[in-house]
Amino acid sequence: MSFARPSARAVHVPMRTCVGCRRRAPAAELLRVHRAGDGVLALGAGPGRGAWLCGEPSTLTCFDQAVRRRALARTLRAALSATELAELRATLEGRRLGGPTPEETKA
Repeated sequence: MSFARPSARAVHVPMRTCVGCRRRAPAAELLRVHRAGDGVLALGAGPGRGAWLCGEPSTLTCFDQAVRRRALARTLRAALSATELAELRATLEGRRLGGPTPEETKA
């Protein structure tokens, strides 16, 4: 007995959920927030537990919703201070205003 193989293989696209608005989207459309090795919240790829936020133009709205619902702290499984949240918000605002992306600062 032979099984027919599909001629065109479906491409797997990793889906993630925004912690602010709960919208599911491809990982390429979202921003990942994680706690770096030194304990600082960072954007982009990195080891460990991460949380996902919608990309532009709704990044700040989703961030505010995630903070209000405490979803960011719950997803990262860590208590987040007001200072840490303010720094992350400033980073997101800088990114929105055309500041360097995390990938550009590594280079």
